[in-house]
Amino acid sequence: MSTDSHQEHDEMVPVIFVRDLTEAQYYKNLLQDHDIPVVIDEEAVMDDMEETTGIAVLVAEENLAEAQDILELSTDDDEFEEDLDDYEDEVEGATEEVFDEYEQENEIDDF
Repeated sequence: MSTDSHQEHDEMVPVIFVRDLTEAQYYKNLLQDHDIPVVIDEEAVMDDMEETTGIAVLVAEENLAEAQDILELSTDDDEFEEDLDDYEDEVEGATEEVFDEYEQENEIDDF
């Protein structure tokens, strides 16, 4: 599913709002593992009255109930926080590796 299509994006509804992109990516991967197409909207408005912004994980309206069930089951699991922490550690480690390789290739010294 293309995230560039305005029409497709309009048919998507938020299944969860999160604080950071890493957490949004975790939920995206979880839902895609269950064959649910997902779009991440980094500038979504959580509450029209308060205009609080966050990152929305969007699914097609027809998949909303199933996605909510999957998220409910995964967040009720005692291992959920551990899984999310592990995912965040993996992302952070990969980012550090990329920076280290870049520094080595470009002979950049640490400050």
